[in-house]
Amino acid sequence: NYLLGSKSNVLILDDVTIIFWAMSPKKEYVDIVSSLFSGNPTGMDEEQTQNMLGKMMEDAREGNIIYDRISSENGIDENVDFYFLGLKPNSSRIAVKFFYKRRFGEILQNIAQHQNDLQIITDKSPVPLWKIKSELVSPHVKGDKMSPAIETKLIESILYGIPYPDALLQTAIMRSRIDADKAMNNVRAGIIKACLNRQFRRNGKEEITLALDLNNTTPAYVCGRLFATLEKLQSAASGGKLNRTIKSTYFASAASKPAMVFPKLLKLAQNHLDKLDSPVFYNKLIQEIVGKINGEFPETLLLNEQGMFMIGYYHQMEAFYTKRVTVNSDESDNIAKGE
Repeated sequence: NYLLGSKSNVLILDDVTIIFWAMSPKKEYVDIVSSLFSGNPTGMDEEQTQNMLGKMMEDAREGNIIYDRISSENGIDENVDFYFLGLKPNSSRIAVKFFYKRRFGEILQNIAQHQNDLQIITDKSPVPLWKIKSELVSPHVKGDKMSPAIETKLIESILYGIPYPDALLQTAIMRSRIDADKAMNNVRAGIIKACLNRQFRRNGKEEITLALDLNNTTPAYVCGRLFATLEKLQSAASGGKLNRTIKSTYFASAASKPAMVFPKLLKLAQNHLDKLDSPVFYNKLIQEIVGKINGEFPETLLLNEQGMFMIGYYHQMEAFYTKRVTVNSDESDNIAKGE
């Protein structure tokens, strides 16, 4: 009851109340975990906290948290026991959904790795659980909730550093297909990237990069890049005066059956190119992207490949708005954004 009354020790996610505490009187243990796990920097200086979390996530990218630095700054011990308890109302009783005990150092390493896996833009801000949850439910259904099974397994994956539940990737991809009329944001794209990278890491495969990978020739990734380019071309040709883009109509089918959709989209793109005063940028970029798969579009993309399609789409779309896009890199022909 004492812990339930403390904002620092409690996180509420739908019907589940998560309580966490350390076997130590020092508040820093809970403050650090709260900042990294829930995005709630209680009791700590905001600037100092952001700097510390950024360093932790950089350490996690290298596979190790530097505890000496954290200990010297906050006087903490990585061997202190840390607990997570999940409670849910059940009729007149309270049900225990989960109860985890780990060393603080292990908890810190695994949560930092989780946050690092979620990063898909150059922003080291932690992604709180409520943001993850918001990307797994319908924006059109009031009170829609995350699946309890996904919720419990997700927390277990975070705390133990194990692969995320398959249902997490399935749900994120399903929502991306259903919500095709909305822009793909960094949190949803980050969830897909995190799920895939944990699988790739476990199987010794090359991981997805943080930003646009011009050397990635994976057909699904290339198709995602091409779709983003064709959507941007359509917008440029219309002067941005569109109520609906090709994403609203074709995104879901392009992500699952590229060979059926892309010939139609490329034909439509020719009409859009004809409307531009200077179509050189898009002509070269489309040729460069299609050349990576020799114009051979996959008949069908499986679930993981659909995830790669969506990452390729997100990376390419972000590149249009955040940096210069390199076209035909063999000739070092740099053309900005689409100007």
